[in-house]
Amino acid sequence: MKQSASTVSLSEKMNASTPEMTLEQVLTTYKPLLLKVINSYCQAPEDRDDLMQEISVQVWKSLHRYDGRVKLSTWLYRVALNVAISHHRKQKKETTESLTQVIEAPPPASENPQVAQLHRFINQLDEFNKAIILLYLDDLSHEEISKILGISKSNVGTRIGRIKEKLKQAFTQHKTQD
Repeated sequence: MKQSASTVSLSEKMNASTPEMTLEQVLTTYKPLLLKVINSYCQAPEDRDDLMQEISVQVWKSLHRYDGRVKLSTWLYRVALNVAISHHRKQKKETTESLTQVIEAPPPASENPQVAQLHRFINQLDEFNKAIILLYLDDLSHEEISKILGISKSNVGTRIGRIKEKLKQAFTQHKTQD
């Protein structure tokens, strides 16, 4: 009996080594991955909750399109980043709050000051470079990043090098101002 795309289970789409998972299990298992994306694009806790909900809905709506050609985590990163970027753009249009205020939002209390400064510098990057460095800091390979963002591996490497240089310059400039 041939199944329609809507009745194919998630486990049938994933490779054989991945256990069968419900949508809830997928979201629970990959919550840390999703939170990294969310925390990079939202400063306020309410916005983070809204974005998590938007990502969850989009994963649910798009699940029938997951074909198993890439790892589930890679696919989820792509969905989460696309939703986060759209959410960020929508918020920029809806709010009159300046970008400076968002960037200068206080870091979490438990955060190391240098890590907090790194987050502020990363938040100053454009959306695409922010996505690249977020994935890089999450130890994804250049190949995985290229699949998630739809660019070549060499482009990923070039962009990471440029972003690192930009962040290094920002830290150097910040230290000379102190």
